[in-house]
Amino acid sequence: MAIKILENPGKQLRPEGAIRADVAWKLFDPLNIGDVTRNSLNRMSRFTQWLWWELSNQAGFLNRRKNSTVYIIAPEMTDAGKAFIKRIISFWDTDIYLYRNPEVMADIEVPAQNAWMPPVYNLAPDATKDPVQSALVESDDAGTCHFISPLTGLSHAFFRVYTINPGHTYSRYHSHTAREEHYLVLEGTGIARIAGRSEEVKQGDIIFKPTGPDLATQFIAGENGMRILDMEIWNDPTRADKDVVAYPDHGELCMFGSGWYNTIPLSAIHSAEDTMKSYEKGYYRNEDGSWSPKEVPGFPERTS
Repeated sequence: MAIKILENPGKQLRPEGAIRADVAWKLFDPLNIGDVTRNSLNRMSRFTQWLWWELSNQAGFLNRRKNSTVYIIAPEMTDAGKAFIKRIISFWDTDIYLYRNPEVMADIEVPAQNAWMPPVYNLAPDATKDPVQSALVESDDAGTCHFISPLTGLSHAFFRVYTINPGHTYSRYHSHTAREEHYLVLEGTGIARIAGRSEEVKQGDIIFKPTGPDLATQFIAGENGMRILDMEIWNDPTRADKDVVAYPDHGELCMFGSGWYNTIPLSAIHSAEDTMKSYEKGYYRNEDGSWSPKEVPGFPERTS
């Protein structure tokens, strides 16, 4: 089997069953059609989810229903856009061919160079990066972040590499409820703040942060800076999980995910013991944790 990418084909060239990545790109990331940038990262994760599903119906190494050729119609693409789509498709087949501006079927029947890309990423700071790897970079005074996950397909894992300048950090001191986080120190030394304690960490150290204990962490780079591989594991590969994130330094509890975008003070958290004790009573919980009697359908009004 082969997968053929038809970049900006003539209007009359529409093979039956072709995957319309050109239309999907306009839908998911209309401001960056044919391109991939750091700003389009979240939107293109949705595009990847859609493309992954479409490929699963027509390709796959154990898929006996697959066609001899899968066609993908793509818009005019930048080098980063081409590298991105080729990386995603390369998980599904090793014969990948790209044809630019074809007009008729005869144009895509001629031999082309195999564009398959292996699922390999070099973490060395001086490694040569392809265009999409170079595009998925974010920098500020604290350091530089290289986003890796868009190159890994539709995955429950989310990877990025942080280069942290001396004395800086890349995130707040925080914990999650919907994702695991594990960190590998690639270079340098620094301080890992873990559950209110400070531990010295160095190259080769792995710091584990499973879900459940609400364990807060943060890294402060030492005098020579640090490079850290940040590895997150999500239940939902689209990273749309409802996640409660605590920021102890800031006294904030944030609720992120589908239908959530809220912040409440940590001081507003109260034990559920009273709630369970008075579960079948009518009352209203006040902001300070106290309660007021209230008529609630199906329950008697609470008196104590």
